[in-house]
Amino acid sequence: MGYRNLKRNTTIKRAMRILAALAVFTACLTLAAFALVAVRAGTVDRLSDLRRLPEGERLPRFVDDCGLLSTSQAEELTRKLDEISERQQFDVVVVVVDSLGDRDARLYAADFYEQNGFGGDVDGLILLLAMEARDYAYATTGYGLEVFTPSGQDYFETFFLPLLSKDRYFEAFTAYAEAADDFLDAAKAGEPYTGAPKTAWGIFIDTVEHIVFAYLIPAVLSLLMAWWIARAVITEWEKELQPVGSGVYHNSIYLRNGSFYLTVKEDQFLRKNTKKTYVPPPPDKTTGGGSSFTSSSGGSWSGGSGKF
Repeated sequence: MGYRNLKRNTTIKRAMRILAALAVFTACLTLAAFALVAVRAGTVDRLSDLRRLPEGERLPRFVDDCGLLSTSQAEELTRKLDEISERQQFDVVVVVVDSLGDRDARLYAADFYEQNGFGGDVDGLILLLAMEARDYAYATTGYGLEVFTPSGQDYFETFFLPLLSKDRYFEAFTAYAEAADDFLDAAKAGEPYTGAPKTAWGIFIDTVEHIVFAYLIPAVLSLLMAWWIARAVITEWEKELQPVGSGVYHNSIYLRNGSFYLTVKEDQFLRKNTKKTYVPPPPDKTTGGGSSFTSSSGGSWSGGSGKF
């Protein structure tokens, strides 16, 4: 009887341990589930915290939270952005906010665009200014990825960034809109910008380089090769020349053996030849225009950012 009771007690204790382990495991799963729900809820809040209108509605294409422009300037700029956007079927947007918070400037621009009704077919471009730290960013998506190529974005910045640096905001926003219009026209013509177009001086330099490398250098090399061949032939002929009226020309005719002695022997350094070869520096990898990134919703974007 005592053995049976001991065995029964051991079995009960083992079962209690198993039940306790299951209870702890269940509690851990429950906590993990609540944490996952909280994270997902936080993610949704972060994705939607830039939305200013109910879903399906669109903000004006010019948003100015800091009052950079006068009322008349804001109305004129909005009309220009609307005209370009409707004609090109491509939203061109300007947004001015006070601060980015803890967001990346390009990500803020892309999220603001997506969450406020812009880009009916997800095609568009946005310029964002955050005045607190003088941050700027521009971002494009959809068809804009073909229009504003990474190598062409450096050129695109030159239209408005110098004006932003001088606080000439209306002129900068107007130049941005007109440059976007020009880039869209070039892309539709099958020639998207990949950099600054060449000036007349640049075209002249390219022409000179083509003439030098295609014609002048080959001609000079051909002349040098012909001279070298002719010189080699003449040298061989000179070796075969002999004095008139004599046999083989040899110093034994006029020099008696043992009659020539050198009294001074020395070596003198005359000159040296040094050849220098230019080694170009490695390419600068910090340039190259804008780069690709992903918005909070997973959309594909490209653009650049910095301080102005």
